[in-house]
Amino acid sequence: MIKKQYLCLIFIFCNVCFLCSCSGEKETVLKDEVNVEIKKAETLEDDGLPKVSTTKEQAELASKDGKPAPVQKFDDAKVGEDTGEDDTYMVDPTVPSGTIRFKCVIKSAKNLNWKPKPINLNKWKIKNPFVYAKPVSFVVRSRPSRVYEKMAGEKAYYKKFAYDPHPLNWIGKWDNKNKWHPVQEAVIIVHGVKAGARVPVEGGVMAAEISFSRSSGFAMAMGYHRHLERVLIQAEKTKVTLHNNDYFADEFIFNDPKGKEMTRAKLGKYQPDKKSPAFKNQIAHTEQHMPHGESTDSPAFETPGIYTIRSNRYKWKIGYIVVVKNPYAMRSGEQTSVMSQVPTGKYRIEVWHPTLKPKKRFREVTIKEPEDIEKILIEFEMP
Repeated sequence: MIKKQYLCLIFIFCNVCFLCSCSGEKETVLKDEVNVEIKKAETLEDDGLPKVSTTKEQAELASKDGKPAPVQKFDDAKVGEDTGEDDTYMVDPTVPSGTIRFKCVIKSAKNLNWKPKPINLNKWKIKNPFVYAKPVSFVVRSRPSRVYEKMAGEKAYYKKFAYDPHPLNWIGKWDNKNKWHPVQEAVIIVHGVKAGARVPVEGGVMAAEISFSRSSGFAMAMGYHRHLERVLIQAEKTKVTLHNNDYFADEFIFNDPKGKEMTRAKLGKYQPDKKSPAFKNQIAHTEQHMPHGESTDSPAFETPGIYTIRSNRYKWKIGYIVVVKNPYAMRSGEQTSVMSQVPTGKYRIEVWHPTLKPKKRFREVTIKEPEDIEKILIEFEMP
């Protein structure tokens, strides 16, 4: 009898130890997935990158006929600028507030049936295109099974994955009932908010990479995984981290709202660790995880306005950073966007988009009482 009790105690003790060890393993895996070491940029020896061209040359965007497209008519140095004397924002969760619901659209009598076109590398030339000694296999489709394609170098890679820049690349699915296409990634800025419950946005992350979306060559990231937004909203006096998540070395130029170069950075190619979750992605080689690309920090954004990050090797790659005085700014999407916790009062709203022009840049909105909901339809001109 005593022997049986002794064996039972040993059995229970072993089970407890096993459960504890399993729990520890799970915690370790999660920790490894989240806290992957971020590689900082190192000096690139014999990288073959070209010298930086002028800001004016970098800023030229080609239209479909190959001629420079009209420059955005906004004064980017003044976008997000509040004309109020006291522009200090304070976080105060006790302020009575309401909600603004807005939808950004391009109206059309019929479905535009727009589909992004493959990049035209005769027009958007790559500087010093890289060629492999032997063709390298890339995953070009992952479902229902993986399909690989051998590529000779940069030109083949971008012809397969990149899209030709066009303003309509930023529109969404046709709404037959309302006869419009939603406009994505327009920025709505609420001016004049001095105190509210929202916390200023800082510490953003962007990446230069290929994606299967209507890509400008940049993506915004939150946390470990990347998202497909190309416009990032930031508070004053903050910085962002830029990763190079493409498979070729590049040089990036940070410009202020007036188009003046702030700094530049050379980053090596994306090299994921074979043991990392990035290597197990469903679409390997095209949907990279943020921490594995070499990175650099931007200069501080001292004043409101539109800052850009431009590639020196691929002119179609442009990332936009909208710096604002208060956290009441938001991007538009496919669905109706909801900005909550807007303090009661009368405000001026500003609309900005990287390539499309709103029919009305400024408008007034009033949150009359707590829990009030204001609905705004923002229309854009057909490009």
